[in-house]
Amino acid sequence: MLPLRAADLLAALRQPLMSIPASPPQIIAPLTARDVAWTVNEINGATNPDSIHDNVGDFGGSYGETTVIDDLTAVTVITNFDARAPKFLWSGFWQGIAISSKAVFDKLGSDGMIDVFIGSGPFEVVEWVDDSHINLKAVQNHWYKTPDVATARIIEVPEESA
Repeated sequence: MLPLRAADLLAALRQPLMSIPASPPQIIAPLTARDVAWTVNEINGATNPDSIHDNVGDFGGSYGETTVIDDLTAVTVITNFDARAPKFLWSGFWQGIAISSKAVFDKLGSDGMIDVFIGSGPFEVVEWVDDSHINLKAVQNHWYKTPDVATARIIEVPEESA
């Protein structure tokens, strides 16, 4: 895992989000601090008591509201310092979060977002077949790290007893 620096996060915020699988991917909107704040506040049990996210308790126990300062800056209030939290909750190391697009949520709602894959990660979803497989291809010159493999295929292996 590469260390995640503030400059990397700023580079990520400057990248467009893609709706996948469109062919070619359709650019929805740039990733902004608004998306970061909205996602964190939706996950956080301290700001959204109805959250059912895996990290609801982790965020609620350590963080207050996240507010937008400008397009590239969001500030999260630390209510209880936990030295592990930056690595565990704000990176891909453990149970990091995926930032969602507020623009897509506003357009499609929570049910509409289920089948719309949004991201700025190092792989693009080329094909997704339920109960079968997912085909991915590397995003060249990715803002964080270009993957070491050009393509990947994730297959579902059914349970033998099923």
